[in-house]
Amino acid sequence: MLDDHAFQSLVDASPVILVDVNALPWRDGLFLQDSPHLTIPDSVWLPNVGAPALEDAWVDYFSDALNAFREHPEAVPLVFFCRADCWLSWNAARRAEAMGYEGLYWYPNGVDGWQASGHSLAAVCPQLPAHAERATCEP
Repeated sequence: MLDDHAFQSLVDASPVILVDVNALPWRDGLFLQDSPHLTIPDSVWLPNVGAPALEDAWVDYFSDALNAFREHPEAVPLVFFCRADCWLSWNAARRAEAMGYEGLYWYPNGVDGWQASGHSLAAVCPQLPAHAERATCEP
């Protein structure tokens, strides 16, 4: 678990992969997004992977993304977050750990803590799962 200071130190000290797991409604093969999603800059948005239970298609989506992250040339830490008081990121970090991944961190203050520390946010689109009908987002 990272507090705001430890999170900032980790981001400043080394390459990390920031994984926003904020939920996004999904219906009929499409993410239903009606406004821009603002998050910590340079984050990857993997919606819905922090749900308490996942259907097989979402497990595959999460696993595929984590496997792609593993292709990074070095062992880069993964930091999971969403909003303050959002347990989705805790669930996602534990799920990644159960899948055998290491170098995992949980930033419980998430987007809210980042912004409260005086940092700006950036719009990002969700990473599309293989079972997506098409993209529905432009940052």
